[in-house]
Amino acid sequence: MALLPEVQQSLDLLDKIQQALEIKDFTALLPMAEAYSHAVRHLEDMDNQAMIQQLLAAQEGVETSLYQLQREVNAQIEQATQDKINHAYHAG
Repeated sequence: MALLPEVQQSLDLLDKIQQALEIKDFTALLPMAEAYSHAVRHLEDMDNQAMIQQLLAAQEGVETSLYQLQREVNAQIEQATQDKINHAYHAG
């Protein structure tokens, strides 16, 4: 099935977001997320539910990666905080 150009553009943006997450290119995420949001709003205006469902399915994979990254970052923050507390305790 041929995809609408708008859907292909959105899928391409999701791929780029996924790649940015993998390499932890945080500065690239915001503009890509904004562009993706704009593309999805445009698709909603077209009221093409089948294409929107396809896009949402692809989006789930990116969301999973984003949540994993969030967990990793939170764990790193927690570890760094604990290390600083332990260092301060032993230094005092």
